[in-house]
Amino acid sequence: VQYQLKLSKPSRVSVLLMRHDEQAQKSDKPLGAKKKRAKNPKRKTADREVFIGFVVARPPAAHADRRILHVRDEDVIEKTPYVPIFEVGREFHVKDLPADPKYPADTFIIVPTTYQPGMRAEYDLVVYTDDEAASLRPLPDSTWHASSAKGEWVGKSAGGARNKPS
Repeated sequence: VQYQLKLSKPSRVSVLLMRHDEQAQKSDKPLGAKKKRAKNPKRKTADREVFIGFVVARPPAAHADRRILHVRDEDVIEKTPYVPIFEVGREFHVKDLPADPKYPADTFIIVPTTYQPGMRAEYDLVVYTDDEAASLRPLPDSTWHASSAKGEWVGKSAGGARNKPS
């Protein structure tokens, strides 16, 4: 899922992504109490280790209300490393971003992900801002339509790249 953050004015924004911790929710021990170690601690943590992170990108003006299909480096304004902890966050100031006619000044797309493709995990996404009129909404999945074609490389089309013809 991708989320659209829409602001009404240049603002300070803090994004926080939190992964649910099943062990903490099931535990009857107080926070910070020592816990018994598993017999094979590496195996136990490897089973539940989920690397999480997110990017905040500026969408092209023509597609501000659609999901981003490919996040380009030049569109990214903030990102986190992928880490196996339960919480990652970043902060940015919209007034510090350079004005660019390719991008709407008030719209940002937040893309929370896991490092491993197909890895599923529950999360909470929290956005703090000093803009009281800010809105955060999930973008629908079906805003793009796909087409495909099949072919094969034969004859002249099998001759290699343009800069390395055979």
